[in-house]
Amino acid sequence: MDKYQAIIALRENKAPALISAIYNYPLTIIYTFDEDIKGTSSFKVLQDNTELISTSVISGKTITITLGKMPTLNALMQIIPTQFNTLTDLIGNTVSTSSVLTRYINATP
Repeated sequence: MDKYQAIIALRENKAPALISAIYNYPLTIIYTFDEDIKGTSSFKVLQDNTELISTSVISGKTITITLGKMPTLNALMQIIPTQFNTLTDLIGNTVSTSSVLTRYINATP
């Protein structure tokens, strides 16, 4: 058998990790990841069974959720990803929306 060398291109295979989920008074929630993400972001933001979300936008390492209604301060908001989320890093590793993105955030100014 003859010896030969082969070059194998390795590909990073780790999903983006959520670093923080912060309520930015008065109408914004910001998710920050450890790397750039792409795709479609879709969330429900609930407080006392009232939906508060207006829009969500991906930019670089962040998802900015803009609320359509002012939350009750000093009360928890629940952020729930919907079935329409298709979040990945730039090479296609999928963000686990069910376990990573569902959060409770206190609406504190």
